[in-house]
Amino acid sequence: MHYEPKYVTICRMEPLRLYLFGSLNLERNGQPVEMDTRKALALLAVLALAGGDQQRDALTALLYPEADPTNARAAFRRTLSTLNGATGEGVLSIRREAVGVVKGSGLWVDVLEFRRLVQEPAHLENLDRAASLYRGDFMAGFNLRDSPAFDEWQYQQAEELRQLMIGCLDRLSALTAAVKNYPHAIEYATRRIGLDPLLEESHRQLMTLYARAGQRSAALRQYRECVRILEQELGVSPLEETTRLYQEILSSSPVSTHMPQDQAPKSNEIELPRTTMPVPMEVKSTLSAWPLVGRDKELVKLLDALHSATAGLFISLEGEAGVGKTRLAAEIVAAARAEGRVVAQACCYEGESGLAYAPIMASLGALLSQPALVGRLEQLPPTVLAEAGRLLPGLVAYPRAVSPEALPESPAAQARFYEALRQLADCLLGGAQPGLLLIDDLHWADLATLDLLAYLARRSQPGSFHILVTWRSHEALHQERLRQLQAEQQRAGRGLYLALRRLTEPEIGALARLLLPGASETDLSKLETRLYQESEGLPFIALEYLRSLDAHAAGWELPKGVRDLLHQRLQIPGELSRQLLTAAAVIGRSFDFATLQAVSGRSELETIAGLEELDRLGLIREGRERDYDFTHEKLRQVTYEETSLARRRLLHLRTGEALAAAGHGSREAVAWAGLAAGHFLQAGQPGRAAELYRLAGDQARRLYANDEALSAYQAALAAGHPDPAELHEAIGDLYTLLGNYREAIASYQAAAAFCTPACLSSLMHKLGEIYQRRGEWDAAEGHYQAALDAAGENGSPAWLAHLYADWSLTAYRRSQLELARRLSDQSLQHARHAAGPGALAQALNIQGILSRAGGALDEASRYFQSSLEDANRTNDLRMRCAVLNNLARLLQERGRPAEAIPLAREALDLCIRIGDRHRQAAIQNNLADLYHQAGQDAQSLIELKQAVALFAEITQEGLQDYPEIWKMTEW
Repeated sequence: MHYEPKYVTICRMEPLRLYLFGSLNLERNGQPVEMDTRKALALLAVLALAGGDQQRDALTALLYPEADPTNARAAFRRTLSTLNGATGEGVLSIRREAVGVVKGSGLWVDVLEFRRLVQEPAHLENLDRAASLYRGDFMAGFNLRDSPAFDEWQYQQAEELRQLMIGCLDRLSALTAAVKNYPHAIEYATRRIGLDPLLEESHRQLMTLYARAGQRSAALRQYRECVRILEQELGVSPLEETTRLYQEILSSSPVSTHMPQDQAPKSNEIELPRTTMPVPMEVKSTLSAWPLVGRDKELVKLLDALHSATAGLFISLEGEAGVGKTRLAAEIVAAARAEGRVVAQACCYEGESGLAYAPIMASLGALLSQPALVGRLEQLPPTVLAEAGRLLPGLVAYPRAVSPEALPESPAAQARFYEALRQLADCLLGGAQPGLLLIDDLHWADLATLDLLAYLARRSQPGSFHILVTWRSHEALHQERLRQLQAEQQRAGRGLYLALRRLTEPEIGALARLLLPGASETDLSKLETRLYQESEGLPFIALEYLRSLDAHAAGWELPKGVRDLLHQRLQIPGELSRQLLTAAAVIGRSFDFATLQAVSGRSELETIAGLEELDRLGLIREGRERDYDFTHEKLRQVTYEETSLARRRLLHLRTGEALAAAGHGSREAVAWAGLAAGHFLQAGQPGRAAELYRLAGDQARRLYANDEALSAYQAALAAGHPDPAELHEAIGDLYTLLGNYREAIASYQAAAAFCTPACLSSLMHKLGEIYQRRGEWDAAEGHYQAALDAAGENGSPAWLAHLYADWSLTAYRRSQLELARRLSDQSLQHARHAAGPGALAQALNIQGILSRAGGALDEASRYFQSSLEDANRTNDLRMRCAVLNNLARLLQERGRPAEAIPLAREALDLCIRIGDRHRQAAIQNNLADLYHQAGQDAQSLIELKQAVALFAEITQEGLQDYPEIWKMTEW
């Protein structure tokens, strides 16, 4: 009997095929080769792409980084044995020191074949074969959670191959388009977008191909898809180049809808109606609530959303000035009230963006004036009423409330303040039929209001009220923050965003027909064309033109521009009304009865009569509680500009005095201090303005409105406040939180130039912390020493504990561990004798950092837990944030990312409330690592993008100068 040698059987085995694109798979003869360990597959992938023998020690470290050397080598031997048994003899070259894939072994790898094809000359057949091999991202869905180095290698390979694929698809698209094979060119361009949907160039390429293929509708749809993706993922609009391409495609319709040039009428040849066409009296009374035209789809969508929502919605209406956002919102408000829902509404105003929480104060304050709702306050604890009373002083008089002054001041106060306002709003607006909070013209809102709205929206739950906001495109003071808030709620499934378009010519005509029911069709047809040309589809301007018709009943012409129209409307017959309107224009867009009476110098009866006349003329509108608004800002601007300078200064002085007197000695005086200060400055009294700006800054800082506080303090300095040292120091504190370290240093240095020796040590300490954040170690330690020298024998134990803790952190970050331990011990020694909050927590925290660095993880955990207990006991928000972040890092080091993520997220929430942008970026960067370690790469990328954006803003002086800013991970 003849026996065939065993090696002959092996040689006849089918060659292996390794698929690395998409799901990782090893096949022989079309059947998967089973292996009982993922690391064997990972090892094969590394060896197959390495192109040569690899050192055993390097491979062992790659796959088993956390094991000790002996156990790691044993584990690697077992993995290698498993892999060798699965592949069969002749595939792997296994030697004592190195391992590799035998050349000519027959192992086929899709990635190697892909690289060969794309690196050859750009031949259509080769590129198409290469593209067909790319079944998905490199090793998609595969990871080794205990091997960060392997994950990094896998990530780098995936990115390199994705870029090669993008280039391959680019060349394929170009080659097929060159021969006008547009279907295939479109297919390749579509695949390219799938690889990187945020790349606008890809969208433009596909739009162009669709247009060349005659698929104009598809090209326009692709632009809309581009807009959707950029808005949803990044909260931005397309580049001008993309929009311009869209407009070119849009205007290239093969069937023109325009009239031939020689038949088109000139603008000045459009004959206006000459018939007598007075505006009926019933039209005058309804112009303030004009018929809703062209908004049927939006209205249905909004009402359906409100009726089907299981929790509070955040609804955003965006559009340019005069497009009808407020009118559509008014329709929703009317529908909500008809259904028995409670509605709170307020408006933001230009020039009042420095007044923190103004629309929240106005809307909730109006609800508290309704007796039917006040009874609901019985549901709220006294402490909630007291916290909300910081913003709404009327709550303090409620029988069950306690005074806000009785509440403890601590870094956690902002959290209590926000939560109290949420509970108050839910109490007044929530229920079986959830109410509605409307904030109109949110583009003029302050940052504090936006932050509070974000807090309310994030914590929406079943039965919570809905939030409806309107804002103007491209005019928002904090447009990115608004878009971020809007996108955040859409991603959470609680947001509804509508961008209102302009009305078409037929819709403008329909509006005119509804308001002029007695006019002939001939006159209306002529009017429709001219009205659309003048208004360009903006309902507000069209309505203003229609309103002017009454003044020219005997044979009128429409004015050429809105300014002319406003001049006509401002021709007020009575001297009393003109004086009141001038005074109101100086006060501002919104004004109350008492202030107007005081500024105008008129009696109560005269003021009432004048306001009634102005209301009848449609120049102002009356709200609740005897407050008033101009019907349009342009009306106020024209009135103000045409008032003499001397009269304006007098009226500004009267306004400042009226605002200050109205709230003197009360909490409202602080809230309106910034407005009064601005009027005193315009009146030529900078001294009084400076004091009020300082008062406004202090109030904004107490309410955690950091940007508003910064603006107020800077205004106080510019007005010549007599205490520049304290103002500069306060400004430095705010710049530190905002991450603007260059300005923070300049402010602290300016404060040091004005301050007394007693406060110099504190400033030197703060400067040291700034330099430590920037990684300028010598400068940081020099300032800590200067702080110690300036304090002399007068340094309190609490201050010394903080100083030595910060100094220890600086030594630790520059790897001077022995010095760091000595300083940390000194911090702990002083902290045990300190009376102030935070000292012990910080000292224990730095001990934990050093223990973790030395590998004593259990000891580090005990220090962190003790630090957290002290921070909780003293309500130290800053230290709670730091310790939670450090505990999360400790759990990450122990390979427990699922437990670490909630701690890091809590730390992030606290840091955002504090407003410390640099540390917020650091925590989000840590979170990105945790999510990656937990296998949640999509969320990891979100956190990483946000962290990088924040880091980039903070490193405005340049990454090459301060790289340590990017390395902050703990403190």
